[in-house]
Amino acid sequence: MANKREKLSTFINRFRIAVVNAQSNAEISAAMGLFGYDALMFAEGQALLDRLIALSQQQQTEQAEKLAATESLNTAWQAANQRYGVHRSIAKRVFKDNGLAWNKLTLNEQKAASRIEGIQQAALFYKNLLGDASLMQAMTKFGQTQAILEAAEQAIQEVVNLMALQKKESAEAQIATQTRDEVWAESKTWLATMLEIARYALVDNPQLIEALGVVEPS
Repeated sequence: MANKREKLSTFINRFRIAVVNAQSNAEISAAMGLFGYDALMFAEGQALLDRLIALSQQQQTEQAEKLAATESLNTAWQAANQRYGVHRSIAKRVFKDNGLAWNKLTLNEQKAASRIEGIQQAALFYKNLLGDASLMQAMTKFGQTQAILEAAEQAIQEVVNLMALQKKESAEAQIATQTRDEVWAESKTWLATMLEIARYALVDNPQLIEALGVVEPS
């Protein structure tokens, strides 16, 4: 009996051996045919195997895309958040005596710890800073030009875009995994039934069972 934690690759190999050898071995094919396992039945099994292989490959692709999107998001956020932290620190120094600026740029609040709140806080910071000529003039004196701050604002927007992409890729990976697992479960049932019937069909030739990839206890 297959281990409950059997790897998919191992199962696919067992499934392939059973389906291929049951058809290529004349004795097995003839015996199985008496129990309804004709060419049509084995074609059904082969189609199921092919679908499982295709879905496995698709799931691996989707999972890789999810991981790549997650890595891109984490890298982009780390850089954008670090840049925002620098601009926030400079702004605190520049506007240390300007209460209105502190409120407008949310400098009176703690720097957000979570990504979602951090993005919202940073987006508001750059929007209000870039939209106020007097604040921009003060920041420019310390080398923080409009071009630099606009690039930082765009970096925050890019993080938002990457979050949407990562969410999309995660959903697709989840669906691909669920679909693969459903076909895997169906394949397990099909193969288990076939091997059970094979034991009946080959009761007079038990050694042929091994040709289907089954190792019987001695």
